[in-house]
Amino acid sequence: MKLAAFILIVTLTSLSCRRDGTPGHTGGSDIAKPIVSANGEIITFAEGYPGLQRIETQSMSKEKGTITVTAPAKIIASIRRGANGHRVVLFESQELTSLYAQYQQALINSGKASRALSRVRDMYEGQMVTRKEVSESESEAAATSAVAAEMEARMRAFGINPREIGSVRNDTVWLIADVPETQMSDLRRGQSVTISLAALRSEKTRGKADAVGDNVDPLTRTVKVRISMNNEQHRFKPGMFAQVDFGATKSKLAALPSSAVVTVENQNFVFVKTGTYEFTRVAVVTSNSIGPTIGIVSGINSGDEVVVKGAILLKGLSFGY
Repeated sequence: MKLAAFILIVTLTSLSCRRDGTPGHTGGSDIAKPIVSANGEIITFAEGYPGLQRIETQSMSKEKGTITVTAPAKIIASIRRGANGHRVVLFESQELTSLYAQYQQALINSGKASRALSRVRDMYEGQMVTRKEVSESESEAAATSAVAAEMEARMRAFGINPREIGSVRNDTVWLIADVPETQMSDLRRGQSVTISLAALRSEKTRGKADAVGDNVDPLTRTVKVRISMNNEQHRFKPGMFAQVDFGATKSKLAALPSSAVVTVENQNFVFVKTGTYEFTRVAVVTSNSIGPTIGIVSGINSGDEVVVKGAILLKGLSFGY
């Protein structure tokens, strides 16, 4: 009886040790979890972490090559003559329609305030009003002018200069293409482009690059380019998606397996090995993919150790998926 009790105590003690992770423990759960820092940009693994076996890197080198600069685009506005003979501008969103209406009203208000200021100044010269009234009129003119400038700036953020709408001939549509900033030096204002419209079985037509945006998008690192296209048959509608081909250009680029690039909210990323067990997320601008590889136009440097296998694991940790 005493022997049986002794054996039972030894068995329970051994099982308890295994549950507590003491010498009887054979699992791997004691390895620390990866540390994710800098808003997901940096991932640091502990030595021996099992997932490291799934990660492979490749040293990057860039070579001079010829790539075709293409960019996604959307028809954002249509300018045509209405039934009453007046010019009609149709935008692809209610927000743009509202902004344009506010811009036009702001111009009217600014014009009225400017004319009123001119009259008050003339009256002041004739000693018919006080200096205070002149100051009030100047403040009103400045305020209305500022509102007009704000509306114009907000429309320019979409790639549209509202001042130019009045000079566009009827039966024209405007497209806005998002072009990588690294390719902007190769584009020329007025150059001819080829446009493929998704809604019309990728039908190709010609257009012209009219203007380049004033800002670089801080997330996508792209610049908005406005393109005009003839629409005499009224087949092209605001909101239609398209692909714009700006032609071939020479550029330094690196080729990576498509598995190295992950996409989140229309932005492309790769992961670069920056330490023995550390990886850093880097935003990149890509060119067209060819087969199993994709060209990297900007974002990485020669000599960078880029993850070519296991990027999905890093993506999940980086973005919390």
